[in-house]
Amino acid sequence: MSTNLQQFIKFILVSWLNTAVDFGSYALLTRGFLFWSNHLEWANALALLITTIHSYLWNSYWVFPGATHHNAKSVTKFLVVSGSGLILTTGLFALCIWLGANEWWSKVALMFVLFAWNFVGNKLWVYNDK
Repeated sequence: MSTNLQQFIKFILVSWLNTAVDFGSYALLTRGFLFWSNHLEWANALALLITTIHSYLWNSYWVFPGATHHNAKSVTKFLVVSGSGLILTTGLFALCIWLGANEWWSKVALMFVLFAWNFVGNKLWVYNDK
């Protein structure tokens, strides 16, 4: 199996774990705390921030392993990709809520947007050794 295919399969597995962390964090915040239940967009952003930390650890140590990835430059690149994905999906999530869409279906749809964004950004920029 090619390295690219192995990385892609691992990235899919980590993405499923990330989805569980994201949805679990969001559910805990919005169903467990009155403040967050009245601020869905901010709860979504916080859940994505928690997921970003989880994602960085798994991607750095398992999906795209390599000693050169554990430095300030790589962390900064990862934060740029993840932060821009967070801003993009939080903005789209807020738009979905404003349009009256169901919060959970909105998160499901945006999960695919974030997956594509993060895989391309991580593969081509963050963890690219070239």
